Amino acid sequence: MFFSLSDGDVRLVSGNSVDEGQVEIYHNNEWGTVCDDNWGMNEADVVCRQLGYPYALRPTYASEFGLTTNPYQAIWLDNVVCSGYEAKLSYCSHRGWGVTNCVHNEDAGVVCASTSGYEGQVRLAGSSSRDGGRVEIYHNGEWGTVCNDGWGYNEAKVVCRQLGYVGVADSFVYYGPGYGPIHLDNVICSGYESELSQCVHNSWGYNNCDHYEDVGVRCSNHTGMQAWLISVIVISSIFGFVLVAACIGTMCSSKKRRKQQTETAVVEVGGNPTAVTAMVASPAVQPYPPMGPATAAMPGAPPPSYSMAMVQPAVPAGQPPVMMASYAYPPQPQGGATAPMPLGVTDNKTPYPQ
Repeated sequence: MFFSLSDGDVRLVSGNSVDEGQVEIYHNNEWGTVCDDNWGMNEADVVCRQLGYPYALRPTYASEFGLTTNPYQAIWLDNVVCSGYEAKLSYCSHRGWGVTNCVHNEDAGVVCASTSGYEGQVRLAGSSSRDGGRVEIYHNGEWGTVCNDGWGYNEAKVVCRQLGYVGVADSFVYYGPGYGPIHLDNVICSGYESELSQCVHNSWGYNNCDHYEDVGVRCSNHTGMQAWLISVIVISSIFGFVLVAACIGTMCSSKKRRKQQTETAVVEVGGNPTAVTAMVASPAVQPYPPMGPATAAMPGAPPPSYSMAMVQPAVPAGQPPVMMASYAYPPQPQGGATAPMPLGVTDNKTPYPQ
């Protein structure tokens, strides 16, 4: 059957179904495309109604359906601005036929609201994004809307799952009033239903709502990534806390060791390389009861004589006790007396005292 074409007729090409695709308009006996500059819901609605559909589900871009346009095909319209109520797209404001600064990867497209569906099917309408829009449900051969009374996250979760998404980006969004009947009101879901029609609700068509209460949602395919990111943040926070605690513990331990080192005995070597002085710097580390003079011996040196060990240096008044013992090697006579030789050792040059 032959249909005559008239200037300003539109059609959709390259879509997955007859109600979607790249927009083409007929002018000067030739089909051409429409640039997507300023392309939105009003312009998409005009195209869909001109084609016999009730309204547009969403405006889109021809690249969504693949770039099948002849590169030499005309781009007839650019910067199209519609009120949404025009009978034909050519009645909308535009730059003039063929006046454009676009290329074909900017061609406009639409997805129109088809009148066909199956019982309980849901779809999103009224948005320029495919993952968000006004919730519509098919019942008794007709598409209708859902009232927002009692609507929440669980209900949006069921809708997004039914549409093939994995999560909910926003459970309550307004995308403008819908068309036709309001099928559902006071919907209550557990969140695990496979279809929205399986949730508790008033009977089909029973509601006390107007279309300005039509509910919308935004779905997401990134819930898994969000959960992974949250897990990474939590694990990083725990690791950071443990790391800081470990650093603080290390600093405190180091400080304690330095304090202990200043309180322990300090051994100094005097002018005589063979003379050794042992000093206890703090009374807090002295044994109690006093155990006599502190001593320190050079490697290989014999023990001090009894008379040397009994020498107790005087402690000035008002000062903490400093325990000190000094001795020389080899032993030197004290008070004119000859130091005793070790048992079993004789010295022919020094007579042993009688």
